[in-house]
Amino acid sequence: MSGAIVVFAEIGYDISTVNDITTRANGGYGTFYHYFKNKQDLLTGLVDDLVNKLDDHVSHTDRKQSIY
Repeated sequence: MSGAIVVFAEIGYDISTVNDITTRANGGYGTFYHYFKNKQDLLTGLVDDLVNKLDDHVSHTDRKQSIY
């Protein structure tokens, strides 16, 4: 998925293609479509991963500390 992040950052989500992503990741179309239905599905996975990482970080903080 890191290849997709680089492609999205360099040329943007809207104009990037599955070919751009698989080329950057040194993968193939078959591998891409084994894991994802389409580019939107990949983006959803990236966002879900980011939210999970954020949630893990927030969950491990000391909740007794005041934000003030």
